[in-house]
Amino acid sequence: DDQINKFDKREFQLLNQVKNGKIVYFFKDAYRSPILVSALAKAIWRLLDTDFVGIIHLAGKRKSIYQFNKTFFKKLGLDFKLIKPNSIKKNNHNIAPDTSLNTDLAAELIDFKHG
Repeated sequence: DDQINKFDKREFQLLNQVKNGKIVYFFKDAYRSPILVSALAKAIWRLLDTDFVGIIHLAGKRKSIYQFNKTFFKKLGLDFKLIKPNSIKKNNHNIAPDTSLNTDLAAELIDFKHG
């Protein structure tokens, strides 16, 4: 719970910084696979109609944290030009640079198209 609260507070701070016209930085060299909950739920329902048993990845397209946040802030109607790229390597952060997921099996089984 403490980790979630720290994350929520950090995201809230970043949102407020942009609202107040301040530049915020996100990693251009760290990749994730964000997906809308509605798209994930749809894919799960489709998967339930199959006989598949095992592990499968249901995720969005691979995006840098920078790309994702630029789009996110733009959709919120905020000044996405205040979102600037940063680098994990330059800042010596010890986080996984790429936790994006391969959805090829989902595409084959249920014609999944990254939500």
